[in-house]
Amino acid sequence: MNPAHLDYDVLADLAEGLLEDDEAASVNAHLETCADCRDLSADLADVSRILAEAPVPSMPAELAERIDTAIAAESMHTATVASLEQRRGRRHWRILSAAAATVVVLGGGATVSKIAMDGASSSDSAARHPAPHRSLTDPGSGSGVPKAAPGEPAPRSRSPGAAPTTGRARWATRSAAS
Repeated sequence: MNPAHLDYDVLADLAEGLLEDDEAASVNAHLETCADCRDLSADLADVSRILAEAPVPSMPAELAERIDTAIAAESMHTATVASLEQRRGRRHWRILSAAAATVVVLGGGATVSKIAMDGASSSDSAARHPAPHRSLTDPGSGSGVPKAAPGEPAPRSRSPGAAPTTGRARWATRSAAS
């Protein structure tokens, strides 16, 4: 090649945009004056266009197999793969745990609501319908004065206008007296 002409590598770098700005300006200035280098540059541009339009050939089967083998060997050292059986077992335990948690939450909620409803209904019914005052009277005396049950302290007499006490109030009175 004539030393006054540009090298193929320089023209290829210009076509690919790999030259620095000052060097690209120098090459473009030379191409304006040299018809031979302009023709070579056009040929290189055609080669790049033809290669870009060409179909990509398929990879040879032997090369693909070698690559797959190398990837598999490398992954054996670095990756931890859980088997399908292990994943199913973990999934089984997760489902069972979720079901048990649901039972506990629902059962606990039902118990708490039942206790709350029973407490509300018993306090409402005690306010509406006081428990009947059950006392033991001495049938022989005819006085209607209560008599103590075996093992209990003697009951207090009520004043004539006082309301009868409920079972809870009697228990609280007895506990306080003890």
